[in-house]
Amino acid sequence: MSEDLEEKESDFIKIVLIGEMYTGKTSLINVYFGLEFCNDLPSTLSPSVSQKELKFHGVPYIIHMWDTAGQEKYRSMTKIFIKGAQIVIFVYDITNESTFEKLGFWVKSVEDILGKDTILAVIGNKIDLFEKQEVLKVKGEAYAKEIGALFYESSAKDDPKGFQNFINVLIEELLEKKGVVKRKGDQLSTRTLKTPKKCHC
Repeated sequence: MSEDLEEKESDFIKIVLIGEMYTGKTSLINVYFGLEFCNDLPSTLSPSVSQKELKFHGVPYIIHMWDTAGQEKYRSMTKIFIKGAQIVIFVYDITNESTFEKLGFWVKSVEDILGKDTILAVIGNKIDLFEKQEVLKVKGEAYAKEIGALFYESSAKDDPKGFQNFINVLIEELLEKKGVVKRKGDQLSTRTLKTPKKCHC
């Protein structure tokens, strides 16, 4: 990492994933950074951060992606790690309705420290397990609309590139909101991205 990048705060993009335990936050982060999907990841016991450099419109940015712990005993720490986040992603498991119902808790727990330019997103994860789906897409979409967030159904297992592309869309939204880039037509206007194809095998 160059000294110039370290000195410029605008070159950093902080992304935080929040949600209940076992919603797949760690798996999403792993595949975003090019790691293979693993079915047997342990629950995250403490917040951690991964980073990489990407270019958007010819400008290098250091992407910091935070993985937060979903266990109740660690929830008091969430505000500490959410501070300064430019993109906040609320994750639920489509096969576990309770993880969706608890999204409201996570939103309320951080809303007082979110900046006016913070981009919000809601992700319904584990769409590869659609046969066990308890939370319909329309329900996730409605909640995302209610809190002014983008929505996406993802599968870290079957569609890692879909999540990678969704993160790029969120970053483009952030740069547009900050006035760094201008929106071209309807390029970024969609509030819901295409859901990965469901595998029937």
